[in-house]
Amino acid sequence: MLSKKSIEKWLSKGETLTCYIQEKGIGHKQIMALTSDRIILFEQRFGGRMKDRHDKQWRQLIDVHLKEGFFRSEMEISFFSVPESIVYHDPRNPAQTPVDPPWRLKGLLKEEARRVYRELKAKENEWKERRRLEQIEREKATHGTYLELGRQRRKVENKDRDNSNSG
Repeated sequence: MLSKKSIEKWLSKGETLTCYIQEKGIGHKQIMALTSDRIILFEQRFGGRMKDRHDKQWRQLIDVHLKEGFFRSEMEISFFSVPESIVYHDPRNPAQTPVDPPWRLKGLLKEEARRVYRELKAKENEWKERRRLEQIEREKATHGTYLELGRQRRKVENKDRDNSNSG
């Protein structure tokens, strides 16, 4: 049986475990841990030995889906390939955005899966909004320079016109 302490051993200084979920069944199981800084996918082998397979920063999270079966649930989580997703993500052309293969967890207890799904959905929505605001700021920065220069030019032209009319 997996314990919270066995996952906390893998965390960085200052990082806290929010929640985790484990596949049920026999053999190698996947465990997904949600922390204050990132999402970690572990593989638990026989004898309780663990291996970290992947970890992703929250800003890489694109999307999460939950599928409930009769007894168990499945979850699929998609990520950008790089943490600097805002640099590589073009909302007008999502096909050009590098995306990693999704993480798939199967055989999840339904209540646990719903709880983790809610956490992931909240983070997904938070980061979609952050990326949207970053995109707006970046566009303002690139286009705002030209607008500001245009305003200054107009002010200068108006002053010149005023001086020539007074003389």
